[in-house]
Amino acid sequence: MVCRGREPNLRQVRKEAMQQTLDQYVHERPSLTRGLAGQVAIITGAARGLGAAIAHRLAREGALVAIADLDAEAAEAQASCVMESSGRAVAYAVDVADPESVERLVQETRARLGAVGV
Repeated sequence: MVCRGREPNLRQVRKEAMQQTLDQYVHERPSLTRGLAGQVAIITGAARGLGAAIAHRLAREGALVAIADLDAEAAEAQASCVMESSGRAVAYAVDVADPESVERLVQETRARLGAVGV
């Protein structure tokens, strides 16, 4: 689509198409999982995009979600969003390239939510 003689921003068009696809998948599909109620899930990169969609889906299925991301503020915001819409979530700032950071994530998640099952 061309507006006023300008070519479309293909990156933006692709991003919008991907977001629409994710939204449709997350919100319109019937339950794909069984038995997640009360299970603990750690999702890395969950502050935005596909990670966020997965966090929302697992929370909707009853999982307790640990939202882990390098961006602490974005992780907190996403955890708040998950809690408002569908379930229980906590946020963690983590650098998955740092083994000590990942170990802290797992230990803190176990302490706050219980044994990690997903």
